[in-house]
Amino acid sequence: MENREIKFRVICKVGTCFSKGDPAYYEKIITFYYTLDLETPFTIYDYLKDDGYYLLKIISVDMFTGVEDNHGKEVYGGDIIQTYGLLDDIKGTVMWDAAILTWYVHPPEWRENSGYSLYNCRMNMKKIGNIYENPELIQDKQIEDGKT
Repeated sequence: MENREIKFRVICKVGTCFSKGDPAYYEKIITFYYTLDLETPFTIYDYLKDDGYYLLKIISVDMFTGVEDNHGKEVYGGDIIQTYGLLDDIKGTVMWDAAILTWYVHPPEWRENSGYSLYNCRMNMKKIGNIYENPELIQDKQIEDGKT
């Protein structure tokens, strides 16, 4: 049996100590993708120091689900996907369910810990963003309509 590659996505804010006079000023969000390799340690600092960035605030570390969308984009925990051609067309966040050890797609209007199996959605889905860089894509319709 072949082991699947263990991949991660790290989303972080970076900045310089000398930006706008504030030592805690972060200029932009950067996303890194890497494969777990125990022989070669991964350090984000090595990627940043050559560009003059010294401040780093990690927003999220997400694991690759092992699934790609219909356009070949890798899907990670925290991604927002749009499904089509299922019983319902849904937009939801990819989440991990530790109780049943599976990835699922959670629409914001559904109750907590519910959704479609990511495995069942894989043939009819498109990755449209993630909850860290595109939170506006997954607004709760009930909250928007005042039905809280």
